[in-house]
Amino acid sequence: PAPWQPVWELVRFELQDSLRTRFPLIIFALFFVVGLLVIHFFGSDVLFFPSMREAVGQSQRPGELVPYANAPLLLMRVFMMANLFLVLLTVGIFTERATKDFTSSMDGLLFTSPLKEWQFGAGRFIASSLLTVFILLGLGLGLLVGEALPWMSTGRIGPFNLLAHIQPYLYLVIPNILIFGLLSFGLGLLTRRSLAGYLGLVAVLFLQPILDGVLGIVRASPFLK
Repeated sequence: PAPWQPVWELVRFELQDSLRTRFPLIIFALFFVVGLLVIHFFGSDVLFFPSMREAVGQSQRPGELVPYANAPLLLMRVFMMANLFLVLLTVGIFTERATKDFTSSMDGLLFTSPLKEWQFGAGRFIASSLLTVFILLGLGLGLLVGEALPWMSTGRIGPFNLLAHIQPYLYLVIPNILIFGLLSFGLGLLTRRSLAGYLGLVAVLFLQPILDGVLGIVRASPFLK
């Protein structure tokens, strides 16, 4: 058989196994509801949403231009506000997929199978990536569906722009999956412990402001001007 055939078989098995637990569907539905609520908060004048905007200082003042609820920058800001939770979800999925055979003491059977190590790693990583993208699509679909609902305020919803809904995934979601997913997956495989993936995330979050400060100093250095 082709060397990638076992990989795709493993991907199919992993996705079926995950969907059997209904956890991905539940989290997808939660993200979908959050997306609906967010687009209603910024773009609807029904029920309690105007009062909520007023309570948090987002109400429209006379003569003030109101940004569209489906504006590209606003949609990107929604994903950035949820970024930490999205990263935690990504790390959790990849770490669990990397270590589940070791935590359940099934690794002995794994290494006696004809599946090569790179096939195992590639299959688990691809399945984790697809599962994470599927779950996080719930937020984007919630925003997209909410935008098209007939009771949304015409003054708060701009023309439909598909690219505005795709950009957060291209610039934020998929890079996070590749960076934090690869980091947590690799640490999980190397240490065979789920905790290592979360400690890796803590280390990245701890080092990020330090690196930002160092880069700021370097940019401000007169020797580089």
